[in-house]
Amino acid sequence: MRSLMVAGLALVAAGCVDPGGGGGTTTTTSSTTTSSTTSTTIDPSCAAYTPSGVTLSDPQASPGGSITVWGNGADGTTIELLLSPVGPGTATGVLATTPVTAGMWNTVLNIPGDIAVGQWNVVARAQGCTGEATALLDIVP
Repeated sequence: MRSLMVAGLALVAAGCVDPGGGGGTTTTTSSTTTSSTTSTTIDPSCAAYTPSGVTLSDPQASPGGSITVWGNGADGTTIELLLSPVGPGTATGVLATTPVTAGMWNTVLNIPGDIAVGQWNVVARAQGCTGEATALLDIVP
């Protein structure tokens, strides 16, 4: 009797019932679900990096010439400079980049030799941000 009881406990521990005992079979099932999350962080304060006080050494320039441009910005950012026409037309690509140190930046901006005569905005923006500050530049022959 003792050996039958030990065998019966062993079967119960294994999740089974002794077929001679008249009970049903017990089945245990387990599953594991794994999930992952991917997130992209967008800096909500990009506006804080928008440069200000854009100033030109000369309000006029000729194609192929250069001017000095300076202004204020957030330390640790890089300022991109480009030209955008006033009115219809296509902006240039980035013409110069410069770091902001002690809240200020400055650089020489070389005017493309094939730029059209007319009014252009010198556009300054923090790299990776869309906010911009401008200063008006007349391109003269």
